[in-house]
Amino acid sequence: MFYGSSGSSVSAKQARTGVPDVAIVGAPRCGTTSIADALSKHPSFCVAQPKEPFFFERDYFRGTNWYEKKFFKHWQQGQLMIDARAFNLWIKYCAPRIYEANASCMIVIIVRDPIEQMFSMWSHMDAMRPGRVRPFPRAVAYAADHYRMFNFRYEEEYVPFMDPKGGTYKPFFFECCEYASNITRFKQYFSQVGIFLYDDLVENPERFMGNLTRWVKPRAPDVVLWKIPVKKLNTSSQDTSSSSIRERFPEEVHMITIRLRDEVKRLGKMIDIDLIEKWGWDV
Repeated sequence: MFYGSSGSSVSAKQARTGVPDVAIVGAPRCGTTSIADALSKHPSFCVAQPKEPFFFERDYFRGTNWYEKKFFKHWQQGQLMIDARAFNLWIKYCAPRIYEANASCMIVIIVRDPIEQMFSMWSHMDAMRPGRVRPFPRAVAYAADHYRMFNFRYEEEYVPFMDPKGGTYKPFFFECCEYASNITRFKQYFSQVGIFLYDDLVENPERFMGNLTRWVKPRAPDVVLWKIPVKKLNTSSQDTSSSSIRERFPEEVHMITIRLRDEVKRLGKMIDIDLIEKWGWDV
């Protein structure tokens, strides 16, 4: 289900170019890869290859002509160009850059229970970097101690996410889960901001993709999309359900809920759903 769009509070100006048409800006571990994979098989869309360019994050100086030629070589007339870099949501300077590239860009944001998202992010990091990632309790504690150190406002602040000593991956869990704040920032720039729940994607992938497709391009033949199998959503080798995480890591879950409860409440008001109750944050 699609949960809404907001009018822009930024005065209209001439966009330098018109790419991308659609930006799936996050959040990480919320099914963006599966969504992009399905959309890439739809005749109405041209998804960047690879699906997560680092353009707005660190290659913006190369210009939008380079960006279009580099990542959308396979574009065909009439297709919408889609960028699906999941970190663009929380890196603060990405929103104005996307706006400068295309003020009419449609923004797609998928959100998930932060408890599940954080554990899924940690599990993914651990699988990608065996032996180099802190255990989940230490990773959450580290992220809490360094909260908002990774909210980059300028590219000059963008630093490698690797510690110089030991190479332990720096967790930026809390920043990625500041949904309400991050969405508010995008709404300041864009008039079309679609918010979707990961829960709906898991419950019924075909219906979710149909709703997303109709929002992005109302006349797109979504029946084609329904025949496309969405990739396995949970690529983690561990149980990422909220109930399992709460049982195994009660102290960490308490820390997460204390830090992000207000963000979850504000997000719920944005989409008119009591997410505190839906995600079990009232216990």
